[in-house]
Amino acid sequence: MKSALWILGLLIGVAATGCYDSAIAVDDTRPVVAMAAVDADSDDGEEKIPLDQVPANVMSAAQAAIPGLVLEEAERETEDGTVVYSLQGTADGEEYEVEVSAAGKVLEIEKEDDDEDDDNDDEDDD
Repeated sequence: MKSALWILGLLIGVAATGCYDSAIAVDDTRPVVAMAAVDADSDDGEEKIPLDQVPANVMSAAQAAIPGLVLEEAERETEDGTVVYSLQGTADGEEYEVEVSAAGKVLEIEKEDDDEDDDNDDEDDD
Protein backbone atom coordinates (compact mmCIF):
# COMPACT_ATOMS: atom_id res chain seq x y z
CA MET A 1 0.00 0.00 0.00
CA LYS A 2 2.83 2.37 0.87
CA SER A 3 4.53 1.75 -2.46
CA ALA A 4 1.24 2.41 -4.32
CA LEU A 5 0.89 5.78 -2.55
CA TRP A 6 4.51 6.57 -3.25
CA ILE A 7 4.09 5.81 -6.97
CA LEU A 8 0.85 7.82 -7.08
CA GLY A 9 2.62 10.78 -5.42
CA LEU A 10 5.49 10.47 -7.87
CA LEU A 11 3.11 10.46 -10.85
CA ILE A 12 1.23 13.49 -9.52
CA GLY A 13 4.55 15.28 -8.99
CA VAL A 14 5.75 14.51 -12.50
CA ALA A 15 2.40 15.59 -13.98
CA ALA A 16 2.40 18.82 -11.97
CA THR A 17 6.00 19.56 -13.00
CA GLY A 18 5.13 18.99 -16.66
CA CYS A 19 2.20 21.41 -16.42
CA TYR A 20 4.32 23.93 -14.54
CA ASP A 21 7.06 23.86 -17.20
CA SER A 22 4.62 24.46 -20.03
CA ALA A 23 3.06 27.37 -18.12
CA ILE A 24 6.52 28.88 -17.64
CA ALA A 25 7.35 28.47 -21.32
CA VAL A 26 4.23 30.42 -22.31
CA ASP A 27 4.76 33.13 -19.68
CA ASP A 28 8.50 33.49 -20.42
CA THR A 29 7.77 35.32 -23.67
CA ARG A 30 5.73 38.06 -22.01
CA PRO A 31 8.48 39.50 -19.77
CA VAL A 32 10.92 39.47 -22.70
CA VAL A 33 8.54 41.59 -24.77
CA ALA A 34 7.94 43.92 -21.82
CA MET A 35 11.68 44.25 -21.23
CA ALA A 36 12.25 45.04 -24.90
CA ALA A 37 9.67 47.81 -24.68
CA VAL A 38 11.29 49.19 -21.51
CA ASP A 39 14.75 49.05 -23.09
CA ALA A 40 13.51 50.87 -26.19
CA ASP A 41 12.09 53.66 -24.01
CA SER A 42 15.22 53.93 -21.87
CA ASP A 43 17.32 54.63 -24.99
CA ASP A 44 15.06 57.65 -25.50
CA GLY A 45 15.75 57.92 -29.24
CA GLU A 46 18.73 60.27 -29.07
CA GLU A 47 19.52 61.56 -32.56
CA LYS A 48 21.89 64.12 -34.02
CA ILE A 49 20.11 66.91 -35.88
CA PRO A 50 21.32 69.84 -37.98
CA LEU A 51 21.43 73.16 -36.15
CA ASP A 52 18.85 74.60 -38.55
CA GLN A 53 16.32 72.09 -37.16
CA VAL A 54 16.73 73.33 -33.59
CA PRO A 55 13.86 75.65 -32.60
CA ALA A 56 14.86 79.32 -32.34
CA ASN A 57 13.72 79.57 -28.69
CA VAL A 58 15.97 76.63 -27.77
CA MET A 59 19.02 78.15 -29.47
CA SER A 60 18.32 81.56 -27.92
CA ALA A 61 18.03 80.06 -24.44
CA ALA A 62 21.38 78.25 -24.78
CA GLN A 63 23.13 81.34 -26.11
CA ALA A 64 21.63 83.53 -23.38
CA ALA A 65 22.84 81.08 -20.72
CA ILE A 66 26.43 81.22 -22.03
CA PRO A 67 27.30 84.57 -23.59
CA GLY A 68 29.36 84.20 -26.77
CA LEU A 69 28.39 80.53 -27.26
CA VAL A 70 28.99 79.38 -30.83
CA LEU A 71 26.92 76.25 -31.42
CA GLU A 72 28.50 73.38 -33.34
CA GLU A 73 26.30 70.29 -32.83
CA ALA A 74 22.82 69.38 -31.66
CA GLU A 75 20.99 66.27 -30.53
CA ARG A 76 17.31 65.74 -29.81
CA GLU A 77 16.07 63.13 -27.37
CA THR A 78 13.09 62.31 -25.22
CA GLU A 79 13.58 62.16 -21.45
CA ASP A 80 10.60 61.02 -19.41
CA GLY A 81 8.25 61.95 -22.26
CA THR A 82 9.74 65.45 -22.71
CA VAL A 83 11.70 66.54 -25.79
CA VAL A 84 15.14 67.82 -24.79
CA TYR A 85 17.81 69.36 -27.00
CA SER A 86 21.48 68.91 -26.21
CA LEU A 87 23.56 71.64 -27.82
CA GLN A 88 27.35 71.56 -27.98
CA GLY A 89 29.50 74.57 -28.69
CA THR A 90 32.36 76.79 -27.57
CA ALA A 91 32.68 80.12 -25.79
CA ASP A 92 35.95 81.83 -24.84
CA GLY A 93 37.90 78.74 -25.91
CA GLU A 94 35.94 76.44 -23.60
CA GLU A 95 33.62 73.62 -24.74
CA TYR A 96 30.08 73.48 -23.38
CA GLU A 97 27.05 71.24 -23.58
CA VAL A 98 23.70 72.82 -22.79
CA GLU A 99 20.46 70.85 -22.33
CA VAL A 100 17.34 72.85 -23.13
CA SER A 101 13.69 71.76 -23.07
CA ALA A 102 11.53 72.26 -26.15
CA ALA A 103 9.85 75.10 -24.22
CA GLY A 104 13.20 76.94 -24.06
CA LYS A 105 14.09 76.26 -20.42
CA VAL A 106 17.78 75.59 -19.73
CA LEU A 107 17.94 72.30 -17.83
CA GLU A 108 21.68 71.74 -17.50
CA ILE A 109 25.00 73.31 -18.47
CA GLU A 110 28.17 71.21 -18.63
CA LYS A 111 31.59 72.69 -19.14
CA GLU A 112 33.91 70.18 -20.79
CA ASP A 113 37.15 69.69 -18.87
CA ASP A 114 40.10 69.49 -21.25
CA ASP A 115 42.54 68.94 -18.36
CA GLU A 116 41.38 65.40 -17.51
CA ASP A 117 45.01 64.17 -17.66
CA ASP A 118 46.53 67.02 -15.66
CA ASP A 119 50.08 65.98 -14.70
CA ASN A 120 50.00 68.11 -11.54
CA ASP A 121 47.47 65.83 -9.85
CA ASP A 122 49.36 62.59 -10.50
CA GLU A 123 51.28 61.62 -7.39
CA ASP A 124 53.10 58.74 -9.11
CA ASP A 125 55.18 61.00 -11.40
CA ASP A 126 58.89 60.42 -10.78
